Amino acid sequence: NPIIGLARELIKNGDLGQIISFQGEFSEDFMADPASPWSWRCDAEHAGGALADLGSHLLAMARYLLGDVEAVCADTQTVHQQRPATTGSQ
Repeated sequence: NPIIGLARELIKNGDLGQIISFQGEFSEDFMADPASPWSWRCDAEHAGGALADLGSHLLAMARYLLGDVEAVCADTQTVHQQRPATTGSQ
C-alpha cells in the first residue's frame, strides 16, 4: 500500500516528530453475518482466536512503521456468541 510506505518514510525521516504511540483498528467483515458457519479462526485452541488471527497483522504494521514494540494492549469483543455448525460437524 503506497500510503503505508509514505507513512514509514515520514516517520523514518523524522517529519512527524517522535512517535510515542500507535493505535490500530482491524475491521474485518468476513464473519459479520451471524449465519456464517463456525470457522477454525474462531477457535482459540486452534487459531488463537481473533486477537491472534487479526491482531498479529496490527502488530506487524506497528513494527514495520516504528520498529520494535515495547508494550501491547488490546481490547476485543465477541460480536456473535453462537454460530451454526459447519457441514459435517457434530
